[in-house]
Amino acid sequence: MSFSDLQVRRLKAKLEARRVKTRAREGRELSYVEGWYVMAEANRIFGFDGWDRLSHSQQLLYERPEAGLTEVAYLARVRVIVRAGANSVVREGSGFGRASNVNAGEAHELALKAAETDATKRALATFGNRFGLALYDKDQAGVAKPSPGSRGSNGAGDASAGKLVPAPAFPHRASSPLRSDVSDAADESKAQAEDGTGPEGLHTALIFLKALRERLRRALSNAELEDIMARASVELERVRDRHPDLRDRRGTHMVDVVGSIVALKRQELENGIPSISARRGAKVPSLSIAIDKSRLAFATVKRYRDKDHLKRVAALPCVICGRMPAQAHHLRFAQVRGMGLKVSDEFTVPLCAIDHDALHRSGNEEAWWTAKQMNPLPLAHALWAQSRERVSTPAASASPDATPAQ
Repeated sequence: MSFSDLQVRRLKAKLEARRVKTRAREGRELSYVEGWYVMAEANRIFGFDGWDRLSHSQQLLYERPEAGLTEVAYLARVRVIVRAGANSVVREGSGFGRASNVNAGEAHELALKAAETDATKRALATFGNRFGLALYDKDQAGVAKPSPGSRGSNGAGDASAGKLVPAPAFPHRASSPLRSDVSDAADESKAQAEDGTGPEGLHTALIFLKALRERLRRALSNAELEDIMARASVELERVRDRHPDLRDRRGTHMVDVVGSIVALKRQELENGIPSISARRGAKVPSLSIAIDKSRLAFATVKRYRDKDHLKRVAALPCVICGRMPAQAHHLRFAQVRGMGLKVSDEFTVPLCAIDHDALHRSGNEEAWWTAKQMNPLPLAHALWAQSRERVSTPAASASPDATPAQ
């Protein structure tokens, strides 16, 4: 056998009580450890490249309809190969899995996965307490009893503690105490948790980042924003250093995501958008100023809305037949169309109800105008220019009569 001394100490260590879950089956209460934890322990003790799992036998036990669902059950056999220096240790285990789903294919997939996970747990359990071997002992002597005030196996606090003590969001430390009489491997696990690199540290880091994001969104000023980031800067660097793989689906590290939230929040505050203060009961004034989306990295088309301009256009005679009254028609080909958005009001011309209806029924607006031997764009520009001359402020974007649509 060529396991290292550290690996041997880890294999001999007791299983923490908080890792033991229970469920009722046929009137009995069964104790178990979760599959993800067992495989995480295998990675921690043997190394990510120190063991293999081979599913070499699957048997479909039954497939039957059940209340509109398809119920499936599988039996699987899994072989686990652990590399110990120049040697390899081979263990096998059998497992059962059952699943129900509206989709028969998904039912088969879920049941087979459950069977393979169960078989993997049984194979790894032969390596010791850390993989659930202690649960086969009626007295569970290989399970370390929880300390007073720590979380129990079902997530509740110890009875003598009176209540559960939640994990703090600050600072980035694991909160679950460990018994002093646990072996050296448990001491190392405790050091790893305090260092923030283990599973507990990752969980606490996620709690910290979530709390920080919510705190940033509630900031009411740039000064408050800077103060929050100054107090959290050390912790953010620790998260980046301890968890380099903590990234979103785009591959961006979560610390950089926080930076993006700060930048967006700062832009909101500078543009006077008090969206969060409204949640605190403050009265928010009506604002006509918004972010100029045409200046963003991926600019959007600016669309002006001016009800007075539309009224003036509708008061003119139809450009086709001269009938009155007319309607303000938006030239749909003048701008890139948006989801549920009309083109800007600056691209409107007067059409009577008859011609307006005929244009919409044509299906091809540009072809319809070509058939009429008319280009409506110059007329729309001229009408818009006349409306701008009526406004006291020359800049259309700052005019109260014409505001960009968001």
